[in-house]
Amino acid sequence: MAESTKPPPPPPLQNQDQPKEIGLPGPVPAGARDPAIDYITSKPYRPSTQRIIIDNVDIKNKCFTVSTDISVFLLDPSLSEIRLNLGQYCLLPKEDLTFDGKVTINGIEVEYERTNMAISGFPENQPKSLENFQNFIENIEAKRRYEYKLVLKIPSSLEIKQGQRVMLHIDTKVVNPKKGIHYVLNYTAEGELDQSSHFYTYKASFESSTHEWLPCFDNFNMLAVFDIIIKLPDTLAAVASGEHTDTIEKGDGTVEYVFRQLVPTSAANIGFTIGVFQQFMHPEMQDVMFLCPIGFLPMLKHTVAHCGRVFEFFEELLSSRFPFSCFHVIFVYNLPDEFVAYSGFSILSVDLLYHKKIIDVVQSTRKQIVNAIASQFFGCFVQPYRYRELWLVRSLARFITFLYIERSFGQCEYTFEFYTAMKEVCDYENRFGKICLSPRTRDDIQESFANSSLAGMTSPKQFDMFVKKGELVLRILHNKLGKESFMKVLHRLIYVATHFGQLQRQQMHWYYLTLTVETFFQTVLNVTGREVPSLIDQWIYGGGHAHLEVHYQVNRKRNIIEVEIKQEAKKGRQIYTGPLTVSVQEIDGSYNHIIQIDKEYVKEDIQCHSKGRNKKKKKVLISVGEEVEIDFSRFDPEATVLWVRIDPEMLLIREVNLSQPLIHHEYTVLYERDVCAQLNAIEVFKQTSTIQTIDVLNEVLANEKLFYQ
Repeated sequence: MAESTKPPPPPPLQNQDQPKEIGLPGPVPAGARDPAIDYITSKPYRPSTQRIIIDNVDIKNKCFTVSTDISVFLLDPSLSEIRLNLGQYCLLPKEDLTFDGKVTINGIEVEYERTNMAISGFPENQPKSLENFQNFIENIEAKRRYEYKLVLKIPSSLEIKQGQRVMLHIDTKVVNPKKGIHYVLNYTAEGELDQSSHFYTYKASFESSTHEWLPCFDNFNMLAVFDIIIKLPDTLAAVASGEHTDTIEKGDGTVEYVFRQLVPTSAANIGFTIGVFQQFMHPEMQDVMFLCPIGFLPMLKHTVAHCGRVFEFFEELLSSRFPFSCFHVIFVYNLPDEFVAYSGFSILSVDLLYHKKIIDVVQSTRKQIVNAIASQFFGCFVQPYRYRELWLVRSLARFITFLYIERSFGQCEYTFEFYTAMKEVCDYENRFGKICLSPRTRDDIQESFANSSLAGMTSPKQFDMFVKKGELVLRILHNKLGKESFMKVLHRLIYVATHFGQLQRQQMHWYYLTLTVETFFQTVLNVTGREVPSLIDQWIYGGGHAHLEVHYQVNRKRNIIEVEIKQEAKKGRQIYTGPLTVSVQEIDGSYNHIIQIDKEYVKEDIQCHSKGRNKKKKKVLISVGEEVEIDFSRFDPEATVLWVRIDPEMLLIREVNLSQPLIHHEYTVLYERDVCAQLNAIEVFKQTSTIQTIDVLNEVLANEKLFYQ
């Protein structure tokens, strides 16, 4: 039976007569269908618990055995088979005769087969066009969901009833995996394995790689609770997802590590690491443990010393406790990504560790560690319903990471992060076409190289752009709602997931631990009472960015600024309509003006406030509320406008080409305290520069009070 991927509808609007501070979904109106019921019935079967036993670990030969028991809730009485995900390096009992294993349902041995996807070439009878090729790729991607499926035949002797639970038992042997598990093998001079050797799981694709070593239902919305038992020689140690509940030492030189993940999660959030590690329990957090290879402990202690403040910040920001009972962070060699986040467990690169005398990597290292912690809230706890929502939870994690950056490193560093992200997104769209975060039809992605709905049609670079554009959209929403209201929305998501995650026997309510674009904005409406249709249509369902060509001149007789704004429809762009903020720095201070953009060419007059300049006046009040002393010796004695900024708060996803005299750009770099305006002015210097420009840059470099990167 084909598996439906259509999500249930978003939760109904909360009854206005109910108190909102409870933070739970409101009562379902009469005649409406509970989305949690739609969630539980959207597939013919769902897992509820999974027990995993890892044994016979042979690091040198890169193999181990996995035995798993999965409790499955059957919803279709006509079922004849159950399909699981299984990687090609997981060998079944009849595929490898070197180990004893079984595949059973309720203790009855069953027939099973592996269904590999056969990929054929582009049909010769079809014209070679971009549209036909796209159809061909999408068909392959649709089939890819069934790649390396393990099909268990339900025996006729087993009577199936709706709502029945059955127990699946599968034994496999993982041999020399090429994906999903990475081995670090170091040898001594005698040819023996060095104690620094270890191996760990990682995510080799955007979706998940857990099926590469574990038979499971490897879909984002197939949640379960997990028990993990890892049997090892007593010379090795293990860390895995969940709470470390027990360590059982056997008398035969072996040890069992027991982990329990009681918060419902997807198989994508299950992983482990095995090797020899040194441990460090953070003195401020008894439930947080850090591990590293032998020899790195002093650097580890120094690198993670700040982490106590990170947890405090997020718990205060989200008005919620850390979602898992404990947290393990392990540093390993040769990690293929910046970090890998599993439920209650994160893996980072040992290259991040630094000595206390090193200062130039402090910011970059802290950003990655903070992002790994933030991903526990959004990504591992609040999870995407499908792949197409993965960018949303990743962007939420990155956004609250940037809020910590603002608290720790200052407003300029926070602004610089978004400035960099916006520049990268706009440059990418100019080269490769629009980024549509949530396409509704094929027309929405007609001009795009990527489809955010299909992992197989997305490259790592494209997915990174999805996440960065998502960060920008969340910042726009944050500024539109206000920080307090926006954080109430995030608190609501965490609170609802916390409440329903504790109801382990009411499996249909696990739906509230997942997130879609629709339910996210439904939560925005429920919490704040505000709808943001223009934001959704422009930046979520629509692709591209605004490109504004801005020119102005000062009419001294009328004491106004005549502003012209042009837009041109080109690759990767959209024609923006809506409000645009223009900030004018005058002699008497900084003033913001709103221009309404309703077409491709707009001409608007802005009234100036300054009547004339007192030549003796040296101090000017700038936009940040600070008075700065300005040298007017090189400036026009009759001028009252010092410089202009377009969309100073970055409330749009845009690129701006502002045409103004070079002296205005020079004064922007020297005296403005908005780092984005300064960087934009420096970009102008690359095209047009003078001896005065060089003097300006030298003066900026000599000023220790200015932000730098």
